[in-house]
Amino acid sequence: MQFTLDFCAQLVETVPCYELGFVPHKDVLELVRDPQPARIVVG
Repeated sequence: MQFTLDFCAQLVETVPCYELGFVPHKDVLELVRDPQPARIVVG
């Protein structure tokens, strides 16, 4: 069990995770296909 917990902790610290909130528009496809941090707005 400890191995699994340690693995999950390391996973969430290593793999980037994003929340995508948007209005339905085809331009979001470009962002999803090529997520560049400079284009991602956090707020």
